[in-house]
Amino acid sequence: MIEFQTGGGQIQSNQFSKKLEKALTKVAQEGMRDLIEKKLRGIRDPKTGAKPKITQRGEALSNLSFKISGSESLMKEVTKRLK
Repeated sequence: MIEFQTGGGQIQSNQFSKKLEKALTKVAQEGMRDLIEKKLRGIRDPKTGAKPKITQRGEALSNLSFKISGSESLMKEVTKRLK
């Protein structure tokens, strides 16, 4: 018999895939946000000094996306950096 444990407690096999997907989603969300932030580090709006705003959408790997917003001049710099 195979037993699964998480956080020190035993879980049933039918819960294992749900917990695994949740953990992978969290890692993917954090990893993507870190990558985007690293690429955009130091970019500021030339007039206001504002940073680009990064918004995460989706709660599952199948619908995870990020939106980056800011002024027109800021978004030009963002586009250059992400290419």
